[in-house]
Amino acid sequence: MGTIIKSVAFFKPFLRKGIVSMTAQAAKQCLKYAGNGPENLELLINTGVYSENHLSEPALSALILNKIFRTSKTKAPLFQNRKLFSFDLHNGGGGAMNAIQVIDGFLQTGQIDSGMVVAGDAKPNRGRTENFKYVNGAAAILLVKDRKDKGFVKFSTDTYPDYENDNKSMIDWGTGRFMFLNSQDNHFLNHCLECAEKSIRKFLKTLHLETGQLDLILTSQTPRGFGPGLRKILCPERKKYFEEFHGEIYSAGLFYAMDKAVKSGQFRDARNILLVTVGAGITVSLSLYVNA
Repeated sequence: MGTIIKSVAFFKPFLRKGIVSMTAQAAKQCLKYAGNGPENLELLINTGVYSENHLSEPALSALILNKIFRTSKTKAPLFQNRKLFSFDLHNGGGGAMNAIQVIDGFLQTGQIDSGMVVAGDAKPNRGRTENFKYVNGAAAILLVKDRKDKGFVKFSTDTYPDYENDNKSMIDWGTGRFMFLNSQDNHFLNHCLECAEKSIRKFLKTLHLETGQLDLILTSQTPRGFGPGLRKILCPERKKYFEEFHGEIYSAGLFYAMDKAVKSGQFRDARNILLVTVGAGITVSLSLYVNA
């Protein structure tokens, strides 16, 4: 038995929208691609980091679920007599991978039959903002259990605290007025590449794999240049897939790359797929996904 990706969707609004609206739209699109209705959903984990109002309580996952159901055409009663659970999981750029691992555990133990991870970020809409470079957008991925021996094989997460100050976000009231600050060290990209390479080589060694046996590599979409930089390090002689958006996508970056790979057919055609996320910490999260 394995946990497989049933569908994935990325949503970028033409006009500015709030994080709940964007994420719910991505989730509905993901369910549509899978041919499922929200009435079949049993677990939803939100890993978004930035919201337009810096809202953290109540959990955004509950608000997103409510939005999905209230705007859907399903005739199923809202949350009535259903096994349905949701929560937020915050771990910066690595939250998406961590949430996939959590849902994998629920699926493999038979607690649920389907689970969804959603992620997205929205630029603050009040107060002064400095160096917020992330694109407004959201994404969703639907996971189910498959009888075949394929899907997610192994997960791994490493943290490199020597670089914990490379990327920081904070809210400051020091001037007496609200201010959101984001700072990124000039060496952050190079440190991310260094840490990712170290983690990947260790990870592949435990699986008895070489980089040449990877058919597809999907990565975070921040910091800018991370995907192409990793390609030069790992497989300069072969063209892998390192989709990079014209702007930086933070919490939903991995799902953006995955959505592009699925639509292009590259995901379907690849056997060994390496998923890589990197974020402040520096934290590197990895997973190997195997197609039958």
